[in-house]
Amino acid sequence: MSAPPMMVKPAINSDPELVLRPQRGMGRWVAAGLGFVAAAGVLFFFFRGPSTGNLVVTVVAPGALPLTALNVFVDGEQRCTMSPCELQGLVAGSHLVRALAHGFENTAEQAVIVQAGKDVAQNFTLTPQAPQKATLQASAKGSVATKVSVDGKPQGALPLSLNDLDPGTHQLRFEAGDNFIAQDKTVSLTAGQTLTLDPIELQIKQGTLRIALPREFARATVSLDKKVLHKFPAQIQLDAQVPHEITAKLRGYDDYSREVRFTADSAEQQIEISFEHGESKAAGHAAAVAAAPAPSPSPKHVALAPFPAPATPKPASEKPTAPASAAVESPSGYGTLNLNSIPSSTVQVNGKTVGRTPRMGLRVKSGKQFVVFIHPDKGRKEATVNVPAGETKTIAVRF
Repeated sequence: MSAPPMMVKPAINSDPELVLRPQRGMGRWVAAGLGFVAAAGVLFFFFRGPSTGNLVVTVVAPGALPLTALNVFVDGEQRCTMSPCELQGLVAGSHLVRALAHGFENTAEQAVIVQAGKDVAQNFTLTPQAPQKATLQASAKGSVATKVSVDGKPQGALPLSLNDLDPGTHQLRFEAGDNFIAQDKTVSLTAGQTLTLDPIELQIKQGTLRIALPREFARATVSLDKKVLHKFPAQIQLDAQVPHEITAKLRGYDDYSREVRFTADSAEQQIEISFEHGESKAAGHAAAVAAAPAPSPSPKHVALAPFPAPATPKPASEKPTAPASAAVESPSGYGTLNLNSIPSSTVQVNGKTVGRTPRMGLRVKSGKQFVVFIHPDKGRKEATVNVPAGETKTIAVRF
């Protein structure tokens, strides 16, 4: 058998020219590729067009109102303080724009699309802020009807709340008629403030006093501050800054005296003069009446028939009896009644009015007497008394 042929491996780099020649050709291809890429980049840069645009923001107000402290924000960054606001070189795309100015409502951010190589306009019309008001609250001390005016304009009676006042200084005036001294106040209000005043109390300037004198005391001497009054009823305007005194005198009665003071809640007062018998005077008067002979009936001493007692139904088996008045009345005599009440009131005896209390020495027929005291405000008080002939009975009540 013959031996297989032997494979001979060529030696590496045995021929330097054969090894280097292919490497030099590859470098030329790489250099050509890089040049092509650079050229393509240059062509893309020059032919793709610009990548930014311009934005013009205009801010106006209704009625050409001046804009102060204007601020234009783009993407949250302040860019201008005046209008129009020209912004160049903005990156193409969406931007958030906002305009603010003093005295105007805040605006929300608005999205604006900036196109490459173009000018874009965005307009804002601002709305003026509504002026913020102030509130004033006031009340009166006591029950006096107090009226208020603000800057000379009537606003009504206290209490009240004024919630639409402009900020600033205002002149207030409180008054309640001729009997009171008007009060002036100056207040300064700020926007949104609520000012509550202390309760207003007006000083009384003059008071009105009415004085009545009942007919049974017509002979009394009545004085006001030591000056005698002659006509009744009397109505007098008095200085309310000082107290006043009413005095009255009538023979057979205790002297009357009363002090009068006016306050804001009592600018008008009414007084009725009344007298009461003193203990010694009343005793002497009663004794004199009992000892004196019975006078003939007159307008001052009226003989009154007894008030009939209400009939009471009787069973049919009983016999009718004499009227109750006949059982208690002594037909041959008269008695005396002394009547009084606190306060003074109109009095009726047996259904007939005999004047106002105190009513002393009233001559009546002996027997049962039905007495009613009537007061216009406090109502009625009733009493029954048996007056024997020649005797004196006294009835006094308190309402």
